[in-house]
Amino acid sequence: MSVIRVKFPTIPYPQSFPEAQGLYESCFLGKKCILLIEDAEKEEQIKSLIPSQAESLLVVVTSRIALPLELIFDSYLSLRLGALQSDDAAHLMRSMVSCQISQPTV
Repeated sequence: MSVIRVKFPTIPYPQSFPEAQGLYESCFLGKKCILLIEDAEKEEQIKSLIPSQAESLLVVVTSRIALPLELIFDSYLSLRLGALQSDDAAHLMRSMVSCQISQPTV
């Protein structure tokens, strides 16, 4: 829903799934996009979030479990990463917050 909120910040919250799906799809209409799907648990979650209206689309999926991506995508790259050490995770968070604060607003 955050994609819809960014594109349509003042409209009322959709009352039905078809209404939400239509608004969601319209956010991608004719766009070149990168879609980040975090902490996916099932391939159905991923499938339901892939817009059909995007001009081109790169999908990045994170998950704590191995997912059958070959059932969803024609081509994909799968990387298995371990958890960050505490110091590395703290450094990453500090750099992300620093980056957010230092960027000018448009």
